[in-house]
Amino acid sequence: VVVNYPAPQVSDNCPGESVVCVPPSGSCFGLGVTTVSCTATDGSGNTASCAFVVTTFDICIQDNSDASRVLLFNSLTGDYVFCCGVDKYFGKGTIKKQGSLITLTHNPADRRLLVNVNKATNTGMAILQAPPGSQVCVITDSNITNNACNCVLPNNRRPGTTP
Repeated sequence: VVVNYPAPQVSDNCPGESVVCVPPSGSCFGLGVTTVSCTATDGSGNTASCAFVVTTFDICIQDNSDASRVLLFNSLTGDYVFCCGVDKYFGKGTIKKQGSLITLTHNPADRRLLVNVNKATNTGMAILQAPPGSQVCVITDSNITNNACNCVLPNNRRPGTTP
């Protein structure tokens, strides 16, 4: 996946600062988690570094009737982001593959997640209960190939949290 990100902001009391990030913005990122490391250098050769993580997903399902209900997940690791309107849930579930069927389940104490994707028919569904027994969000996707997959995540979020 090609990933574009803004360069970290740099300020110095003398002109001539620069920033180099590895991998650079516009690079192809593999499926999963990649750490981007950036180093800022000022005109005198002083440096400061920072890093951030970029996560890419290979499956996206989006509700037929509400584009704000989106589930992104990694079919290898089970990492997911469930966007239900303004609420976002993060986690790592269990993946099961059987032919063209992919199932993701996650059952921690605070929620229940069940996802089924059929790659042969390009359909998907997801049900999120939080807390368990209280249905929060349902996604029914009759065509997973035409999704926008927009789920902008706030900065400094941790897995398993909601706003």
